[in-house]
Amino acid sequence: MNLIFIEARGGLTTSEQLLGVINQHPQGLTIKQLSHSINRPVSMINLCLKQLSSRKQVKIQLRGMQKLVYPYDSCNHLKI
Repeated sequence: MNLIFIEARGGLTTSEQLLGVINQHPQGLTIKQLSHSINRPVSMINLCLKQLSSRKQVKIQLRGMQKLVYPYDSCNHLKI
């Protein structure tokens, strides 16, 4: 059996794609909206958001039953 290894293509990482979309929507986006916008599963979105949040690049807030994700710089007006 021959194995074929696939090389990574150039381009933005999932985290970079997320950050770009989030920065374009300072009003906040749900995780589901982010998942649809970059065509990645919610589980992957959550992993990337955890990293982005720990690096203070995004802010995640619970609003009712949904998590809203904001660019970190636009969160100065939000109550934490």
